[in-house]
Amino acid sequence: MSWNTFFIQNCSTCGRRLQIKIVDLGKELLCQHCGAKIVAKDSHNESAAMLDSVSHWIEIADEVLAADSASGRRPK
Repeated sequence: MSWNTFFIQNCSTCGRRLQIKIVDLGKELLCQHCGAKIVAKDSHNESAAMLDSVSHWIEIADEVLAADSASGRRPK
């Protein structure tokens, strides 16, 4: 017996919620409701990537502030 794991993705055309198999991630699929072509993607992974990017910029800002503080400069 085979088990499928699904995630939910909204169709970018009609907005309906689609149940997508994990094995279909990255594949082009058709919406069962309107027939539009969509690419199966997990929005949680996109959110994680955005958070990584934000964390990266926060680290850079912290380094700049630390360098300014060490040199005796004050923020404007």
